[in-house]
Amino acid sequence: MRRLLWLGLFLTSSSWLFLIPIYNIPDDKIGIFLLTLGTICIVFSFWDSKPFYFKERYWILLIPLILSIFFIAYPFNIGIILLTIGFVFSILFHKNSQNTKTNLIFKGISLTGFILILQAVLFPIYKIFESHFHRIDFFSTIISPVSNLFGLKTSVNSGIVFVQTFQQTYPFTITLEKLGFFMWLNMFIGAIAFFVLFYILIIKYHFSQTKQI
Repeated sequence: MRRLLWLGLFLTSSSWLFLIPIYNIPDDKIGIFLLTLGTICIVFSFWDSKPFYFKERYWILLIPLILSIFFIAYPFNIGIILLTIGFVFSILFHKNSQNTKTNLIFKGISLTGFILILQAVLFPIYKIFESHFHRIDFFSTIISPVSNLFGLKTSVNSGIVFVQTFQQTYPFTITLEKLGFFMWLNMFIGAIAFFVLFYILIIKYHFSQTKQI
């Protein structure tokens, strides 16, 4: 089931490509579709895990979350919306053992929202970085010899990779978008969040076990 977690991360990270005008005109239908599939995968990845409940004293956190939904523009507030939904229902189902599976659903929704929030925060930083380091010319010296090993005839000049064919020579610049850097960056920040959360849960579990002994 944990494989669904990584598939969900891939789908939710891909949804940004259609929700924001980063490479093409946004297509909300495709973006929401990928986001929904990703959320479902993340939810089912926790289907056999133990429920986790937010305690009632955390209600106060709903105030900044709800306010942020209205102050942060769409689609960057999608993560906050999902986190708020999961947060509210997790509190409502607190201490109700008969709604274990329902709790796991909103646990997955909360995690999806948290990942989307991190990715949304990262987007302005990426845009600043991309504006200064759009082309990656030094990477051409790596791609060219690797391509030659696979039978392609390539050469490098001024950071541009030239691919020779029977008819003509095609120039290729090495840029961040061609390498899919934005997509990999989203998946990287999501993976880091997963590892940190799982590490915290493991530490919390061992601490509770030690306390019982």
